[in-house]
Amino acid sequence: MAGTVAATLLVVVAAYRFRSSRQDRSLPARAALPGNVNQQLSGYTFTRSEGGRRIFTVRAVRTVALKQGGTTELEDVVVDVFGREGDRHDVLRTGLAEYNPQSGNFSSRGSVEIELNADPPPGGSNGRQPAYLETSNVTFRQQGSLVVSDAPVRFRAGPVSGSALGMTYATKDGWVELEKDVRVELQPAAQNVTLAAHDPKSTIPFKATAGPGLEAGVVWLTAQRLRYDKDSREVALRGPVELTQGNRRIVAGRGTVFLDSRNRLTEMLLCDEVRAFETADRSSASPGEGVAIRYSASSRPTPSGPGSSPEMQRERGPLPEALEASAQRARGIFDPASGQLRKLVAEGGFQADSRRGGGDRKQPSVSRLEAEQFEMTFEGVHSEPRSGVASGNVRLSVNSSATSVAPKAVRGGRPPEAKTARATVKVQPATQTETMTAAEMTFDFRAVGRSLKRAQTVGAGKLVLVPQNPAQGAQTITAGQFVMAFDDRSRLETLSGLSGTRSVSDPPAGAPPGVGPRETSSERLEAAFDPPTGALVAALQSGNFQFSDGEQKASAEQAEYSSPTQALTLTGHPKVWDTVTRVNAERVLLHLDTDTAEGIGKVQSTHFGAETASRPVQAGAGLKPGATSGSVSSGGVKSGGATPNAATGTTNVLADRMLATRPGQWVHYEGHVRAWQGADVVEATSLDYNGKERRLSSGSGVVTSHLAPASGIPATGILGSSTLSGPASSGPGAAGRKKEQSHPLTVRADHLDFFDEGRKASYRGNVELETESTKLRADRLDVYFQAESAPGGSEVERAVADGHVRVTQPGRRATGDHLEYEAAAGRIVMKGGSPALYDEARSFTTGQRLTFFIHDDKLLVDGGEKSRALSEYRMPQ
Repeated sequence: MAGTVAATLLVVVAAYRFRSSRQDRSLPARAALPGNVNQQLSGYTFTRSEGGRRIFTVRAVRTVALKQGGTTELEDVVVDVFGREGDRHDVLRTGLAEYNPQSGNFSSRGSVEIELNADPPPGGSNGRQPAYLETSNVTFRQQGSLVVSDAPVRFRAGPVSGSALGMTYATKDGWVELEKDVRVELQPAAQNVTLAAHDPKSTIPFKATAGPGLEAGVVWLTAQRLRYDKDSREVALRGPVELTQGNRRIVAGRGTVFLDSRNRLTEMLLCDEVRAFETADRSSASPGEGVAIRYSASSRPTPSGPGSSPEMQRERGPLPEALEASAQRARGIFDPASGQLRKLVAEGGFQADSRRGGGDRKQPSVSRLEAEQFEMTFEGVHSEPRSGVASGNVRLSVNSSATSVAPKAVRGGRPPEAKTARATVKVQPATQTETMTAAEMTFDFRAVGRSLKRAQTVGAGKLVLVPQNPAQGAQTITAGQFVMAFDDRSRLETLSGLSGTRSVSDPPAGAPPGVGPRETSSERLEAAFDPPTGALVAALQSGNFQFSDGEQKASAEQAEYSSPTQALTLTGHPKVWDTVTRVNAERVLLHLDTDTAEGIGKVQSTHFGAETASRPVQAGAGLKPGATSGSVSSGGVKSGGATPNAATGTTNVLADRMLATRPGQWVHYEGHVRAWQGADVVEATSLDYNGKERRLSSGSGVVTSHLAPASGIPATGILGSSTLSGPASSGPGAAGRKKEQSHPLTVRADHLDFFDEGRKASYRGNVELETESTKLRADRLDVYFQAESAPGGSEVERAVADGHVRVTQPGRRATGDHLEYEAAAGRIVMKGGSPALYDEARSFTTGQRLTFFIHDDKLLVDGGEKSRALSEYRMPQ
C-alpha cells in the first residue's frame, strides 16, 4: 500500500525533463515586451521521442521568459510522461511553474497535482492501479537529481489515501522518501462507501461509516519516515511505525514493505520491539476523531477526541476482552490479489496476553503464550486466523477467574450401590492458573468467531495447575503429548495426555509435616475442565494406571476421577495396598477428601501381621485372586489348613463390598464375608476389621471355624457304670497315649469380637459351638487360642461359656450357668446354677461342679462343702 504510493512519486522527474528539453530547443522570436518580460508564447507544446517512441510531452497554455534572473514561467502546465519504454502514463498538472537556467532547477510554488498510472494510451494496459498526489512548493535540484518538497503531501490510490510532510525523489537512483509524519488510510472493501461517487482524482481521504464487525474498520498506517526503492520494490518505514484498525493496533520501531512487479503488497517486516493491542468493545474510528482509544500503559498514547476526559474513558462494568502481543520481529505474508494477510511469523521473545472479563472489583481471566517463535496462518476475505505453531520454550498459561461454583456432575462419581458415608461436594476455587510448557505447540482456530479451538504439543509437555485456594495444592501433569480442546470463548474444556502420562499433586501449604505428594501415572489421560473457573472437573486415566499417596499404592487398567465427589474409581483388576493391607475387587473407589476406600464386587483383601507389616508389601503379596482357605468341614465352614499366615498373623478376607478408612485402619466388609487367619475362619454377612487394635468384629450373624488339638485316646467305660469314679484322662495311663490329629471346632453366634492381642474370640447371642461329637449352646462364649509361635500354629486352647449353658453329646446332655472347656484334654467343667448331666438311660447327676470329657463317658462330680453330690438312676422295668 505505502509502496504503491511512494513508487508513483517518480512522476515529478517530468519537470526536470521538461527543463532539459527547453534548453535544447529555442522558442520562436517574439516582439519586444514591456517591463521585465523577455518573451511570451501561447499554446506551447513540446514532445521528446527516442527510437520513435514518445518519452514525454509538455503542454502549456502560455510561457513567459522574465529578464530578472533569467527564469521562465509556464502557465497551466500539463506534462504527460510515457517512460523510456513507453509502458506507462503519468500526468503532472500545475497552474504555474518556473525554470531557472542558471541553477538548472525547476520549481512550482503553487499546487501540483500528479496522476500516476493514468489511463494508458489506446490499446495499452499497464495493469497498475492509478494513484493521485497533491502537493506544493516542488523543486527539482539538478545536483543529485532530486525532486524535493517540504510542503504537505496528500495521495490516494484506490481505497488507499494518506498524507505526509515533505518528500524527496531521487530520479537517478530510483527511490522516493516521505520525510515525516507519514499517514496512510486504507478503506476495506466491506466499508460502506461508494467509490464511484467519489472524485477519482481527488486526494481527499474517504469519509465513510463503519460497516458491521471489526473487519469493516479503516486501516491506518503511521510512520515517522517512508522510503521506497523502485528497483527492489521495497518500502522502508522508520519509527515509530503504527498500524491501527478500529480496536486493533500494532507498533514497531521500524518496518519494511515488499511489493511485487505490479506494486502489490506481498510481505511486511516489522522490527525493534513489535507490539500489538486489541480490545473487543471499540468501534472503528481513526485516532483523534472523537473516540477515546485506550492503549497499554507501555505504549505511546493517542490523543482522544474533543471533550474527552479521564472520567469519560474510565471503564464501567465488565472490562472488554483485550489482546496484547510483543516480539522483536514480526513478518506478515499477504495475498497480492486481495491484499489479505495469509501468514504471520513473530520471532524473538514472542509473548501474547489475552484478557477476558473482570471489572466491578473482579479479577479478569488472563491467558499468556510465550515462545521463541510463533507462526500463524490466515484464510478468508477478512484474514481469519486458521492455525498456528509456537516453537522454542513454549509456555501457555491461563489464569481463570469466576464466581465460585460447583461444577456439573461428571462420570466417575460414587456408584449408587455403594453404601458409604455421604461425602461433601467440594466447591471449586474461584481462580486457577493453568500453565502448559513444551518445546513446540500447534494451534487451530474456529472459522467463525476467531476463538481457539484446539492446541497440542509436538512431543512431550507439562501442565501445572495452581488453584487460588490454599487448601488445595498445585498439580503437575506430564505426558508424551498433550491435546487440548477449547470452548467458543477460547477457554480450556478438555485435555488429552498421550504416550505415557504422570500426575503429581502437591500437598496444600498447611498440610502436616511428613505429608508427601500424590502421584498417578498411566498410558493415556482424558481430563475435563470447567471453562468459567478453569478447575479440573473429571479425569480418566487408562492403560497401566498406578497410584501413590505416601504408603498407599494402587494399580488398575483404568481410573476415573470426579472433582465434585473427590473420588477416584479404579476398574480393570484394581489393587490397593499399603504396609498393612492389600485389596483386590472388581471396582475400587478412593475417596481422596476423606482418605477412605471402597471395594465393590468380589473383594479380596489381606491384612498383614506386625512382622509382615514391618517389611515393604508388594502389589501381588497376600491373597491371590480365587484363593481359598481350605476344605469344607462337616459344619459347612471351610477348615483352613496350616498355612504360613498362621505364624505371621496375616488375615485374609473375601466379601462383596468393602469400606476402609486409612487414618484409623478400620475396614468394613459386607456381603458373603469370609475371613481367615491361618486355620481360623470367619463367615458373616458383615465384618469389621480394626487394624490399630488388631480386632475382627461382626454383629450380623457369624460362623467361625478353628482347629482344636486332639484330646487323646478315649477311655473305656459307660456313663453310670462302676467306672464313674475311675482314673481321669490325665492319669498315669495317659502318658503313653498316642496323640491324634487336630480336629475342627465350629462356633456360631450373633456377634463376634476377635482380639489378636491376647488371642481371644468373644461370641455373644445364641452361641453354638460344635467340635467332634459335642455341641454347646450358651449366651456368651470366650475362646482362647494358643500363641502364634506354638508348634503347628495357633489352635484353640480353652473356652469359657456363660448364660444358659447346654452341652449335648451322643447319649447325654448337661446344663448349667458356666462352662470351661480345655481343648487339649477334651475336658469340660460346668459349675454355677446347680449344673446337671442327663444320659440316655435317663440317669441324672448334679453337684456344685461337674467335670466330664469329650472322648469318654467319665464324669467327676464335686458336691462342695455345703452341697452333696446327687445321682439318680431309673432302673429298667
